Amino acid sequence: MAVSRNQLLVLRYLAECTTPVAGIDIAADLDWVATSSIYAAISALQAQGNISAEWDHSESHPRRMVSISTAGADALREAIELESRQLIRPRRVQEA
Repeated sequence: MAVSRNQLLVLRYLAECTTPVAGIDIAADLDWVATSSIYAAISALQAQGNISAEWDHSESHPRRMVSISTAGADALREAIELESRQLIRPRRVQEA
């Protein structure tokens, strides 16, 4: 399954996390990406089953806590393999 660049960033981020993380914390850490783009990526990944989400009501504001799913880990692995194959593929030299 193909994922966008922002989705790939979120998957890579979540793969490094040992506990579920709030979307706002992901956006703060990936501050070079627009917050709205992070939330769009989170929503798309959840719809695809690549992340799981639960609401945390322990603070004054409920927060949606997300973590990578098994399907998400598989999608990340596939994306990394595809990326590495594209990087090492020899280019054809065009003759003049």
